[in-house]
Amino acid sequence: MENKIAVIIPAYKDTYLLNTLISINNQTDKKFNLYICNDSSPYNIEKVLADFKKINKIHFEYIKFENNLGGSDLIQHWNRCINQIKNEEWIWLFSDDDLMEDNCIRDLNHQINLGIKEDVIHFNINIIDNQDKLIRKTNAYPDHLSSADFFKKLYSWKIEARMPEFVLRRSTFEEKKGFVNFDLAWRSDNATIIKLAHPNGIKSIDTSRINWRYSNENISGINNLSMIRRKQDSTIKFFNWMDSFLKATKQKYPFGRIYRNIIFSKFLYIRQLNNPEYVFQRLNQVNTPIDKFIIKIYLKTL
Repeated sequence: MENKIAVIIPAYKDTYLLNTLISINNQTDKKFNLYICNDSSPYNIEKVLADFKKINKIHFEYIKFENNLGGSDLIQHWNRCINQIKNEEWIWLFSDDDLMEDNCIRDLNHQINLGIKEDVIHFNINIIDNQDKLIRKTNAYPDHLSSADFFKKLYSWKIEARMPEFVLRRSTFEEKKGFVNFDLAWRSDNATIIKLAHPNGIKSIDTSRINWRYSNENISGINNLSMIRRKQDSTIKFFNWMDSFLKATKQKYPFGRIYRNIIFSKFLYIRQLNNPEYVFQRLNQVNTPIDKFIIKIYLKTL
């Protein structure tokens, strides 16, 4: 029987890559295919892989791209990584610094073999630091979550979401044209999950977790002025996209308009920027005049 899961690592950094690969090697169920895609990294990825070959028990495909794409368009790099896989039915775009608990693949295969209807499978996560020490456990997802409820819970701070905790049904991913592309891929994961999870929802696994690493080496931990502004622009584009998506799929917005815009405003990094006028200029990208008005009124109270 062919393996149904493609685990894909878009590799660029080498700091934690060996730890990531060891966690994958330690899976109690080896029924998956592993792809490691080198984004023309200046770091010594080959040295890490040579060290890994000394201890690993699994075959992997290694692809080294001649040009770096992740630095300019991370989504396109993710796409070319996915294009390397064979006939697997499920796509798990993992990362080069996070860790799987030992039974993740076992629990994932169990759900797939049950013939679940959902097009997205989710693992709950722990947040770890540079030393693999636990910072905190995130709130667990319910067993099943609709696309709209995912958005509502995520943007009312009841759950969190990061790309490595999601596994995607390949046929749905291809049918719905893959990732939603925003700069830095910031909120692209949120939009993509919302899109793919409609209408069949998200199935969550609660018997094993992903250890997601918070560090200054990933985008989440970088907050200089230039990066904040790019994240801000992507956030505005995400909320515009969400409006359009809900209209296209004939769904109601899960928040009232005022509360929706207060939530939106909280993601605009105004305190970090310390430059309200810049924020107001960026609001010209917001779709509707009433939303711009509410956001400006709220921001002036901060």
